[in-house]
Amino acid sequence: MLQVGDVRLDPARLEVWLRSERVHLLLRDFELLRLLMENSGIVLPRSSLVNKLWGPYAPLDSTSLEVHVRRLRAKLEDDPGDLERITTVRGVGYRYHGKG
Repeated sequence: MLQVGDVRLDPARLEVWLRSERVHLLLRDFELLRLLMENSGIVLPRSSLVNKLWGPYAPLDSTSLEVHVRRLRAKLEDDPGDLERITTVRGVGYRYHGKG
């Protein structure tokens, strides 16, 4: 079980909970969230995330990562205009912050 702030992730059951509500995620979204939560507070470079999620031969110019981040934000952020959990570090990658 992995918990950062008010988000709880259970890798064995592939379940995510935001406060007391279950959040349904696609497997790739789940894997991305797990990487971000395991490294909470640390900026994960875009290239590192792409490599871990799609392998070393994945094209880095793909927008797949951004699509998955956008989906996670839509399901986890309380206010889409005020990103608190998953933030972009411009030119580098993404950072996860615990909230709650």
